[in-house]
Amino acid sequence: MHKSGFYKTILIMIMFMYLIIGGGCGGGGSGNGSGGDSPTPRLASLQLSSGTLSPAFNPLTTRYSVNVANSVVSVTVTASASATITVNGTNVTSGSASVALSLNVGANTITIVVSDNVRSTSYTLTVTRAAPPGPDPVVALSNLQISAGTLTPAFNVATLNYTASVPNSVASVTVTPTTTSSGAVITVNGANVTSGSASGAINLNVGANAITIIVSKTSELASYSVTVTREALPAAVYHKLTPSEAVIMLNNNNNPLGYIILDVRTDFEYKEKHFIGAKLIPHTEVSSRAPGELPNKARHIFVYCKAGVRSEMASRALVDLGYTNVYDIGGIDDWPYTVWFEGDPPPTYWADIADTSWWDSAGTSFSISTEAQFAAIAYLSINGTTSFSGQTIILSNDLDLAGFDWTPITKFEGVFDGGGNTISNLRIESSGGAIGLFEKLEASGTVKNFILRDVEIIICPA
Repeated sequence: MHKSGFYKTILIMIMFMYLIIGGGCGGGGSGNGSGGDSPTPRLASLQLSSGTLSPAFNPLTTRYSVNVANSVVSVTVTASASATITVNGTNVTSGSASVALSLNVGANTITIVVSDNVRSTSYTLTVTRAAPPGPDPVVALSNLQISAGTLTPAFNVATLNYTASVPNSVASVTVTPTTTSSGAVITVNGANVTSGSASGAINLNVGANAITIIVSKTSELASYSVTVTREALPAAVYHKLTPSEAVIMLNNNNNPLGYIILDVRTDFEYKEKHFIGAKLIPHTEVSSRAPGELPNKARHIFVYCKAGVRSEMASRALVDLGYTNVYDIGGIDDWPYTVWFEGDPPPTYWADIADTSWWDSAGTSFSISTEAQFAAIAYLSINGTTSFSGQTIILSNDLDLAGFDWTPITKFEGVFDGGGNTISNLRIESSGGAIGLFEKLEASGTVKNFILRDVEIIICPA
């Protein structure tokens, strides 16, 4: 009986200790019992679209490495878990592939986080993309240069293919391949080239141009390529000019090739009246005749017709043919300067090209902004049309009077307000008498508020 009681006592103590330990684990420990905290979230599976995880996947292993070939430029990650998953910060549905993740040559880090909003576990994948296979050292280039543009990527002995871009002004390039392999033979587009020396000039078309460099020695061969893209010419446009703008440009033409005035009306209209020295090509014949009769496409061409419709059509046709300096000067009917018509010499005075369209005898206030409009004050006063009494003229722009001589304004009785602007390059050639921008200012006349700069006055013997 004594032994039996002893064993019973021991058994009761063991059971009591078990209950204490079991209760502690379930009630206050950090394990996975029903009475404790939730378990740490883990991935149930992890796969990569290319390569093999190292080590093999285990939910408790959080760091992996993967090696892929150079031809693999991106990978996707497929992970599953009973919690939220992000791949490089982007949510991914459990069991679905992530977006494609681009790979650079070398090590690329991908981070997968699984979270239950209380706890999270971070897994790291290091994906190493192999470098491109390089040529055999026996036929490898040690350097490659191009005469224009920049090689992309930068030269590397293991990189075989390159690109470069050049502006349209570059019509040809040379390449200089270099190898340290004695006895290696180099060709550029089939022509032999000495190592370290420039190839012959390679003509470039607009767009992509392939250049092939081959290095060979005994049975080994390496082929390099450079694709050179030559830019297209910018879209050509023609310029619309007012008569006063056209006269100034014609009188001060600085194109070393000179200019041509092109009449695009009919032969009958041309014979009736045309610009001095104008060449006739009817607008319906411009596309077929211009290439042969106007061979230099960089020359300034001033196009006109009767009212401005046919000159616009002809200007567009010239631009489509590749002419780069086309100026539409509108209709001859709108041209106010008769001195430009056949038989008359070109103008030498601003008054000859005056624009009087702004003036009205009944008006009291006028705003002018161009040199030709300003010249109208001289033109109208010289002809005795008006003395501008009771009228105010306000200048709204700087004026440059270069290109033509100035005829002084006579008997001015109005108000001229220069608006704080500058009038420059005034040139007067006279045999004497009153000389100036205004020759005679009446007592009732007012001239104010402008700057006169760069004045040349030449007194000629009578």
